[in-house]
Formats: sequence, C-alpha cells, structure tokens
Amino acid sequence: MITNNYRILENIKSNLKMVREQLDSENRINNRHFITDRLIGDIAGRLDVGAKRYGEEVPIEEDDGRDMGLEAYEELCDAAVYLSSLTLKLKQYNGDDESLQKEIVAINSVFFNTLYQTIIFLNSYESK
Repeated sequence: MITNNYRILENIKSNLKMVREQLDSENRINNRHFITDRLIGDIAGRLDVGAKRYGEEVPIEEDDGRDMGLEAYEELCDAAVYLSSLTLKLKQYNGDDESLQKEIVAINSVFFNTLYQTIIFLNSYESK
C-alpha cells in the first residue's frame, strides 16, 4: 500500500531532482547529491515525527477541514522569522566577511522569492 507520506516524499524528490538538474546545468553548487539526500532524509524524518505526534499521516485526498495552503503559508512565515533572526545574528558576528554577506543575500533572495511565489500561488488557488 502506498502511503500519503510516501507519495509526498516522492513528489518532493521529483521537485528536488529538477532543482538539482538546474543547478548542475549552471554548475553553481558542490555536493548537490549530498544536499538532496540530506533534504530527503530530513523531510522523511519530519513526516515520521508528524505521523507519531498526530497519529496520522498528512492527508492528501480526504477533506479533514485543514487548509494545507494556509498551513504552508504560516510555516513559511515562521521560517522567514527564523531565517531573518539567523542572518541578523550572522551579520552581527561576521559583519566583515564578504563571502558570507553574499551567501546571506543569496539565501534571503531565494527564500523570500519562494515566499512571494507561494502567496501568488495560494491567491490563485483560493480564487478557484
């Protein structure tokens, strides 16, 4: 039997593969396979924690009253707070490190672009 968590993890793997292939074509990041493997392992672990904590897997088909779009948005907002806190801390302790500053800008750019695109997607999804 294919579980919801399995389906979700396979979908994430597929999306990460597309990102990794894009990064490969641009030759921008070393250790792409290690990063992908770590992400899959960490996400699988989070799915297991959630299943144990809530006694069920993440629902896909059934309508249990949860708004997965809203929950995703709220989690992204939380991540924005944590990421901002981390980058401010890094700037405070490593303010003169130019390569770190560039990495912080890149991370913030990608993350906040993702957050912005998520809002656009959710607005179009909600209007249907």
